[in-house]
Amino acid sequence: MLVSLTERGRALYERVGEVWGELDRITTAGLDEEERARLDQLLRKVLANLGSGGSGSAEC
Repeated sequence: MLVSLTERGRALYERVGEVWGELDRITTAGLDEEERARLDQLLRKVLANLGSGGSGSAEC
């Protein structure tokens, strides 16, 4: 089965990409490349913790 976007879906996809890019620019303004890389690393850890149901090593 082949699934594809309609013209309206493609337009929405493009708009979401534009908005996402702007959000990225706003949220990382003032960070240098090293800081952005570290932020990416930390957020991936947070995401992994969320995916594991919170079974990380941190104790509450």
